[in-house]
Amino acid sequence: MKTKPIYLDDPYVKKMRAAIIDSAPEKEGVWRLILDQTIFYPMGGGQPTDQGTLIFSDGSQGEVYQVLLKEGEINHYVKTPLQPGLPKNKPLRALKLEGVGLVADGGTIVSSTEEVGKVLITDIEVVDGNTCIKYQVT
Repeated sequence: MKTKPIYLDDPYVKKMRAAIIDSAPEKEGVWRLILDQTIFYPMGGGQPTDQGTLIFSDGSQGEVYQVLLKEGEINHYVKTPLQPGLPKNKPLRALKLEGVGLVADGGTIVSSTEEVGKVLITDIEVVDGNTCIKYQVT
């Protein structure tokens, strides 16, 4: 399990800092987040899900409306219009990732492409006025 369940050690904690270690869109305006630690108790065994608010580093907020333990991970389902953690003061690209769907891309910043590895461009096409570049990192 990636998430440390703080609620098991201290069920009375009301506030804490956490880092998002994984995110995926669930549907329009809803994101599934995995945090490095959590105070939100997941639904199960007759226990209702904890609910509350996440305040992101940019000051925006997301409503945690459901928490589930699925496949050994604590998943937080959050209502928020944008992907958590993305900057709001610069243009974003939309990426369609196979198996994930459409996500916003804040850009990956590295000092050199050598850090990523070799990038093989497999196809370039224009779809509805947008350039689509397909590639593999080898």
